[in-house]
Amino acid sequence: MISKRNERRLRKKQRLESWKGRQCGECTACCTVLGVTELEKPAFTPCQHCDAGCKIYPQRPKTCQTYSCSWKVGALPEEYHPLKCGVIIDTTNPLGAHTVREVYPGSSGTWRARQVIDFLSSQVVTIVVRGEQDRSILGPPAAVRQFMQQVHKRVSQD
Repeated sequence: MISKRNERRLRKKQRLESWKGRQCGECTACCTVLGVTELEKPAFTPCQHCDAGCKIYPQRPKTCQTYSCSWKVGALPEEYHPLKCGVIIDTTNPLGAHTVREVYPGSSGTWRARQVIDFLSSQVVTIVVRGEQDRSILGPPAAVRQFMQQVHKRVSQD
C-alpha cells in the first residue's frame, strides 16, 4: 500500500513528466517583453532577431539563455500558456520573486491572468509588470516587507 505522501509525490512526478518537452511553438512573448541589455533592446519592444523564432538561438545573449518561462518548464498548467492568458511568468528575479509580465497592454486584468496572479500573490512575492514603467508588488504582507528590505539593501549597496 502506497502512503498518501508518496502518492502525492508520484502524481506530481507524473504531472511534471507529462509537461516535459513543451515547445514555445508560435509564442515569442519573451522576445518582446524582456529587456536584453546585450542587444540594447528595451523591454516591451520586439527583438530584431525574432522572426517566428530566434534567428540567433545558438548565439543568443546570456539574458535570453538564462530566462525561464514558468509555463515552458512545466510549473504552470496548459491554460496558462502566455498567449492564452496574456501574461508570461518567471522566477528569474534575483531576489526570488515571481515576475508576471503583460504580453498585451492591459492583459494582466483579464480573468485568466487575474486568476494566476491572485494565486501566486497569495503564496509568494509577485511583481506584475505592465509596460516599461508600471509595476506592482503583491504578496503576503510579511513577505513583501522582507522583499522590499532586500531591495533597499541592494540599492544602497550600489
